Amino acid sequence: MRTDKVNSGSVSLRIDGKLHHIGIGQPHNGTPILMLIHGYNIRVVHAATGEILRTLTTNPDRRYHGTGKPIGGPSRPYGPQKNNDPNHVEGSDRPGCLATSHSRGRRDSNPQPSDP
Repeated sequence: MRTDKVNSGSVSLRIDGKLHHIGIGQPHNGTPILMLIHGYNIRVVHAATGEILRTLTTNPDRRYHGTGKPIGGPSRPYGPQKNNDPNHVEGSDRPGCLATSHSRGRRDSNPQPSDP
């Protein structure tokens, strides 16, 4: 058993003479923890509440063991969406000028009658 404090979202642990960095997560910075270590099996427990923050089996060939979450957090479901339709005309989905009723779609400004 080892006591430590989360620093920059991770804790360091020396196993077989080699330093390993175990990702816990940025929200836990400054959190006092207990590490229960049995060989390569590790449990990281919040020292005050007893909540298990992380359970993992370390790989002796790796030095950093991330949290397993994607980098950058969740993708944003809002904002401009790209239209992947190959027939889509850029600007055709935007409204035209409301004062003059001009449209923004691409049309021929001088249409010619078609031959039947």
